[in-house]
Amino acid sequence: MNVIELAEGLPRVGDAVYVQATGSGFQDDVEQKQDYVPPNLTLLRADADARATLITAPAAAGKSTSAMAIAATSGALYADLAGRRVGDGSFLGLLEEALGEEAGLQFRRDLRAGRSALILDALDEIHVTSGETAFVAFLTGLCRYLRTSIADGNVVLFARAETSNWVRYVFENEGVGLREFELNYFTRSQSDEYLDRKLDSLYQRAQSPLVHRTHRRPFEAAKASLYQRLANALGYASIDATWEALDGGRLLGYSPVLEGLASFLAVSDHRALDVPVEVGGALREWSLLTSLNIRLLQREQDKFIQNWVDDPTRAMFDSLEALELIYTPAEQCDRLLSLTMLRQPRPDRLVHIPEPLRASYEEAVDSQLANHPFISNSTTFVSPVFQDFAVATMLLDDATGERGREVQSRIRSDKNQMSSGLGPFALALLEERKAALPAGLVDLVLSSLYLRQDSRVRFSCELSIRADEGNLIVDTNIDGVQHNRILVPVDGSSSALRLPERLRDTTVDTDREVEVRGRTIQIGPKVSIEASIASLTADECHIEATDFVTLAADVFITNWDQTVTLRGAKLQVFAEETEGWVQRYAKARPQLAAEDAERDLYRSLRRLLRFFRRTQHVPAGFLAADREQLQVYILRTDERARRLLAALERSGDVTHNGKEYRLNQGFLSGLNMNFSDVESYGTTPELWAYLRSIPR
Repeated sequence: MNVIELAEGLPRVGDAVYVQATGSGFQDDVEQKQDYVPPNLTLLRADADARATLITAPAAAGKSTSAMAIAATSGALYADLAGRRVGDGSFLGLLEEALGEEAGLQFRRDLRAGRSALILDALDEIHVTSGETAFVAFLTGLCRYLRTSIADGNVVLFARAETSNWVRYVFENEGVGLREFELNYFTRSQSDEYLDRKLDSLYQRAQSPLVHRTHRRPFEAAKASLYQRLANALGYASIDATWEALDGGRLLGYSPVLEGLASFLAVSDHRALDVPVEVGGALREWSLLTSLNIRLLQREQDKFIQNWVDDPTRAMFDSLEALELIYTPAEQCDRLLSLTMLRQPRPDRLVHIPEPLRASYEEAVDSQLANHPFISNSTTFVSPVFQDFAVATMLLDDATGERGREVQSRIRSDKNQMSSGLGPFALALLEERKAALPAGLVDLVLSSLYLRQDSRVRFSCELSIRADEGNLIVDTNIDGVQHNRILVPVDGSSSALRLPERLRDTTVDTDREVEVRGRTIQIGPKVSIEASIASLTADECHIEATDFVTLAADVFITNWDQTVTLRGAKLQVFAEETEGWVQRYAKARPQLAAEDAERDLYRSLRRLLRFFRRTQHVPAGFLAADREQLQVYILRTDERARRLLAALERSGDVTHNGKEYRLNQGFLSGLNMNFSDVESYGTTPELWAYLRSIPR
């Protein structure tokens, strides 16, 4: 059953005009929206002799639109209760206020006898504005009226899950039967229809041709491309797989998301689709999801300003720029996390609001936030995508602040709080802002990327962290896409670079302190850490050294009482001073048997070689490095590396391919070496002979 089919089962009301008071929220001549698509309903309960029908749905899922569609189809009296305060006796009082005494009496008789229907919308709002005691009193009065009714569910109530719990509770206490439905997310076919109708509206508003209907083939191709990009970002192999997955189907079948997608698709030529270009460091498609989230939040901001700001209010702000600082996307994310995770508001949330307006502002925000498209109720986000975006936004905005540290602590202490979407959103937001990643968030971002690889075998993640002129550079190779990120050191007493508890496919080369903390640390395979001071603090430490694991530091600190398991024989630990179990494995760094000039060349060669990565588009036997990045981060400051690269180009071991350098892996074979030897400071006579051949 869908919404319209439910409406067709209600008493069909004629042309009787009941409403006399304008502005009461009551209407008896409701029109259905042009772009309305009726979602399906799932029956949750059906009491015998049900006198009312309760429809439960998440915020922004189209409750009011569906309520108006039912009223338009059945001719029922529609009541928008938003902004009203209720209490004991309010139900009958509201009817009399809107209809007048005589018409109100006639309507109650018709309703009781099953000759008319009533739609009560926005129960959530009167729940918030009136308080629980008054709201329960209102529902109790409604139930006492319905006890005398002989009609079958002709009073239809719309509410979110939390408010529905109170409705259910009162009806059960009062012994009044209730039929309850859940308003479903759109199916795939309904989503397609809704997208078409939403585009109709957008094009008509812009007085443009309906190109999505007249040029269907390029539109369908553009839409499929857009959906596939979302599927890629979410980790599904196909659009079909996305729809079949619970989280994927919810996201693609959610009307606010579809409205955002419609804004991407509302172009004059679908061969030039208005979608943000791929961002290499943002796991390819997460730039699209980031842009979609930002659009949804900006739409909420515009809606809030339109509803709250009148001329007197506008005059109290210093400038238009100050007005644009209210209910920003960042503020919305912070407030949503205050509801769902932090359970407390931001202390300085009202500093940008003139003092006389603060009470009004807070009340308006609470009202709109209760129906925010990101949350299904006051404790739950509609989709993990929205939660991950909100968390990433807050962490980047307040990485070292009290609230940012609280969120970090919650995620680190509860692995269930870590999500595979946090890291991609953080990288996409940084790309969008042209900003740098705070070093204090490195472990969280990397943990998220590793979790993404664990949860989807299609994904890959390799990372290299190194020092350059006081900054830290993270080279990422994520799903075959290379990217670089400058890390800004965290201000404060600790300058240590914190790495995630789970490390693999990672190279760290820095003169800063490096620490790994947690209950259980897992390291390897393919991990190389070089730092001034390194510490591993945990109850358990598991090292998988089936491929190289090289840990090097001047000072290396571990717990004596750690439970340590070692798998494989390729662990190497180099340290001058040690503490804890690592003493059993530590040895001094190998002394290179060569002249100082050759040793310096070898260090530069290691830097150069470690910049090359295996990527999906490079032929077998070759590695790739971005030419611009190599220039910025190595060649610009390392004269020896420039000489080595020139020699490699002359010999044909390094070639140009567009924006890349490509390295023939046979170069290392000719030196009787491999990349594991490079990571562990390995040398061969062939290596020294090659270095001596490099022109001075």
